[in-house]
Amino acid sequence: MRNAVQGAMEPDSVPRTHPSVFHRLAGPAAGPCRPGTARSAPSVHGDPLRTLGARSPAIPRQFPSGDQQTSWSAARPRLPGQHGVCALSEMRSCVMKQKEVFSQSEGNAWFSRNAAAQAARSLPYDDEVLMQVLRLPAPATGARLLEVGFGDGSRLNWLKENSTYDCSGIEPSTDAVASAGLRGLNVVQGTADRLPYDDHRFDLVIFGFCLYLCDRDDLFRIASEADRVLKNPGWLVIRDFYSTTPEKREYHHRSGLFSHKMDYRTLFTWHPGYTCYFQEVSHHSSHALTDDRTEWVATSVLRKNLD
Repeated sequence: MRNAVQGAMEPDSVPRTHPSVFHRLAGPAAGPCRPGTARSAPSVHGDPLRTLGARSPAIPRQFPSGDQQTSWSAARPRLPGQHGVCALSEMRSCVMKQKEVFSQSEGNAWFSRNAAAQAARSLPYDDEVLMQVLRLPAPATGARLLEVGFGDGSRLNWLKENSTYDCSGIEPSTDAVASAGLRGLNVVQGTADRLPYDDHRFDLVIFGFCLYLCDRDDLFRIASEADRVLKNPGWLVIRDFYSTTPEKREYHHRSGLFSHKMDYRTLFTWHPGYTCYFQEVSHHSSHALTDDRTEWVATSVLRKNLD
């Protein structure tokens, strides 16, 4: 799915991140905001939530009786046209991470918009990820595969039925997880920055077009988690929007969200233990070679070998 991009529903059994080649860069996982605190974010009001989280100078309020009562809320900034709790709620939603939005609603919206088109594809030929998986050496008996952001589940289902991989998937959309479960797929709801799997469990990890919607401050953690669950040696396949320099654009399906283009191989290839064996850049929809950089997507095959 295009949003592993991120989220969410974290099972109680989620293991803590094991030290890996990325762990120190990833840092501790971010916890939920406590009352009176909030993540900082740009705003026309400066940082309204930080102001709301702290106690503002008291402002006297005049009541009909002529008495004055000190009010903390009167000093709090409000969004234009909003008042009180409604303003606070809206400002909090403005700083929600994208993984939270996709876990709560936008993941299901993506699933609804794309289900018919995904089902109409002829697999494996209409799927660049599957074509690269088929080029890999034949998996050993009992080899395990994880797809991060499995979307409608069609790719994962094809692999389950046509390969010897023991297939698993993680996806923020509850509707996608429910649909995949009806096919007998081993899937969970969650996001790429917190994978509920044991260390070194998978022989192959797939990012099948979700990283472009992931929160930028989660990228180190996403790479750390993928590295943690991937065996050594192991294979990593990535398909996503591509750009030689990072680009940010508003996500046209929902205001306030953004999509990001970059060379996603570099999340891993900076480390000497990862080697890119293959990359192809092509048109997003036609899969043809193109000079139109706005339509570039890349399919990459990386090998992890720390020995």
